[in-house]
Amino acid sequence: MGTKWKSAALVVAVSSVAFSVTALAPRPAQAQFFGMLAGCTGANSCGMAGAGIAMPLDVAAAIANPAGLARLDNQYYISPGWVSGHRKVGPAGNPAIVNQNDFLNSAKNEFPLFSGGVNWRLRSDLAVGIIVSGIGGIGSKFQVSRTVAGQAGGYDRKLMYALAHLMPTVAWSPRRNVSFGLSGILGFSRLRTDAATATLARPAKGNRQDIAFGVGAKVGTIWDIDERFSVGASFQSPVWFQDFKKYRDLLIGSLDTPWQAQVGGVWRVLPTTELALDLRYVGYSHVEVLGKTPAAGGFGWDDVKAVMIGAQHRIGRRWTTRVGFSLSTSAVPKENIFANHFTAAVSQKAVTGGLGYRINDRTELSFSGGFTFRENKTNDGGGDAISQFSSGTHGQIYFYEASFGLLRHF
Repeated sequence: MGTKWKSAALVVAVSSVAFSVTALAPRPAQAQFFGMLAGCTGANSCGMAGAGIAMPLDVAAAIANPAGLARLDNQYYISPGWVSGHRKVGPAGNPAIVNQNDFLNSAKNEFPLFSGGVNWRLRSDLAVGIIVSGIGGIGSKFQVSRTVAGQAGGYDRKLMYALAHLMPTVAWSPRRNVSFGLSGILGFSRLRTDAATATLARPAKGNRQDIAFGVGAKVGTIWDIDERFSVGASFQSPVWFQDFKKYRDLLIGSLDTPWQAQVGGVWRVLPTTELALDLRYVGYSHVEVLGKTPAAGGFGWDDVKAVMIGAQHRIGRRWTTRVGFSLSTSAVPKENIFANHFTAAVSQKAVTGGLGYRINDRTELSFSGGFTFRENKTNDGGGDAISQFSSGTHGQIYFYEASFGLLRHF
């Protein structure tokens, strides 16, 4: 076996192990996240707040746009990371139903992250790759229940949900300035919770681990308008998952990954500097279990609309600096804070930064860090019956994140 194939086999093996580990670990997506999904994946992307759909920097870029692999050489990329999520919820409302508290702090705050993959150039215009990522999730654990019934019965205190995608990808450049990509998506998700059902009862099989698998697809393109400007776009179908059979009394349907669309452009301001602007749309309301109102058995999520802005500047031959900012709408409207006690997906603004260092022509290291601004929401009781009996419930959330990346050309 040649050296190139040995390197590729090694990264596939490492990625497979990492996929297994991160798929089993619940996480609140990323320090910068849109609902339950990561706003960026990998240290290079996160350094620019997820902007750069038309500017692939490594194999993990295919998570946002599979066409990016056609612009890359033979390489593998591994990016582990960590996120610290801080969530507080203050249940309020009808004292016969709600176990009122000023603020409940989640005891589960630290989560692992991982993304990576490998790219092979089959010929000058064709590339294939395999990408893995812990693409999102939810993790909360409270010492006290939000409901009177849950407090008395010792349930309604935690929810652990993990989501990972495996993406075999092919990318083709029919012309030097145009690339297309297609990814299949194999999804893995895991759920364990004792959350109360819509009738506030204990789930029949609460606190038992359940696993579901899903399938979907993603397409993308990149077009170099000229030497200074490029544009890119991608569309991801829903990843249709199996039901969590143990939680059919809690969830009214399968917890699918929603469809997503992203467009963006890159301006090469200087030979050493690029500016990127991306827009992203996540269709949460089209997933039944997420989009329906809490009284109807859902969570009442809205679609998320986001803008990401990033910049990259190279200093000499070895150093690269990155910075980014993202702004999004909230997946959870204020009237549904109580129903989303365990998710608290209300974060809307994130700032990120990163550094890259080229050790030699074959090896690059990268680092990124970021945080979300503290967000607060209070239920005004203006929603359905659940919103009305939990009027005054308030939630708060903020995150910190750091990722490390190793890029190796072979």
